[in-house]
Amino acid sequence: MHIARKKWSQPTANALPNWRLKRVLEYVNTHLDQALTLADLAAVAGLSRMHFAGQFRVATGYRPHEYLLYQRIEQAKSMLLSTDVPLAELALNVGFQAQPHFSTVFKRLTGQTPARWRNAMRRECRTPVGEPHQGWSGKADSSERVRGS
Repeated sequence: MHIARKKWSQPTANALPNWRLKRVLEYVNTHLDQALTLADLAAVAGLSRMHFAGQFRVATGYRPHEYLLYQRIEQAKSMLLSTDVPLAELALNVGFQAQPHFSTVFKRLTGQTPARWRNAMRRECRTPVGEPHQGWSGKADSSERVRGS
């Protein structure tokens, strides 16, 4: 009975030291457009894959792959707002191998497809009602002109 009551302690991972974490995050930011593996990130940290994965999760709250996807989507959001790059090209620019995978991950993390997110964010940034939007391309938005007529 006493043995059954005893809690078996689970081994816990320490957090990745700040200097290693900083090195990995800088590496991710500079190589976001490339295929990054767990082995790549662990090598940057100077740890085995398993030690790195555990320590990274304790330090950030994210698994390495989740963090990488999140960073790619954040970069994509910035590009969606500041450029008119087609989605397929944008997906490649932020490290996705294919636009459908990019769209799936984007929708899972934001709740909207990239095109709908871009349109919604641009609508929020428009000029006051009744004035055509000169926005991102310098041309008046045709949907705004139709509604304003």
